[in-house]
Amino acid sequence: MIDRVNQRIFHYQDQYTEIYFYRSKGFINITVSLYRFQDDALMMTFSFRNSFFKQKPKIETADDFNNPLLLTMFFHHNLRESED
Repeated sequence: MIDRVNQRIFHYQDQYTEIYFYRSKGFINITVSLYRFQDDALMMTFSFRNSFFKQKPKIETADDFNNPLLLTMFFHHNLRESED
């Protein structure tokens, strides 16, 4: 679940819930960073660069991050937001 007002993402699992928060910067060239709430560790960075004829999305993950569902959701959310 995405809480856009507080810029948080809740990932519900069977026994516990992981909480992440994201911060964005930039207007034309956007960078959004996702942090784990528990220890403020950087998990992912989404960059969206605009050029004259192309838009170039790029995502980078931390070495210990292995959650493909959250990766896909974060990428889709930011890609959709950048197109609006």
